Amino acid sequence: MNIVDSNEQQIQDALTQGCAALAAAIGLLALLGWLFRLPLLTSLGTNLIPMAPSTALLFILLGAAVFARSRLGESLTVRRIAFFVGVLGVLVALVLLSTSAQGIYLEAERLGFPVIATLAQVPVGHMSPLTSLSFLLVSLSFLALRPAPKSKPWRQVAALGAAFLVTAANFVLVLAYFFGLPL
Repeated sequence: MNIVDSNEQQIQDALTQGCAALAAAIGLLALLGWLFRLPLLTSLGTNLIPMAPSTALLFILLGAAVFARSRLGESLTVRRIAFFVGVLGVLVALVLLSTSAQGIYLEAERLGFPVIATLAQVPVGHMSPLTSLSFLLVSLSFLALRPAPKSKPWRQVAALGAAFLVTAANFVLVLAYFFGLPL
């Protein structure tokens, strides 16, 4: 590896770690908002739908796992924990996607926090199907990035494709959110 490659890798690592830390911090702020009953931290504004506690927890777990993989390298312990978090993300996202698509909202998703029933006819404290689908794609992308033999380049392509879909779709969703459209 030459100096240019080394500098590019350092920039990529810093960007990865920064984004992962930001995701985990956003989740932590939302959970603190639920804990201390500070709606501004859970929804980033008045009359906006708050982030579900389960969403905040997945932000924290996946953000921390991405940060750890980038920062601490590929030790066996880090890989195992990251794999566990990725699988947990897939399972939680699948369960919440299938239940919310059927109009079933699990009380466990609120993580024990007291929540008002609805806001603008949207159930509060529950992850939307779109968010569940996003977490499913993110978790699958994260799992696909496990170290792969050179004979399986499709895993990196799949991870990149899923990451691109999530990024593009969520950019549109964030814009819709700030314009007050229910998601």
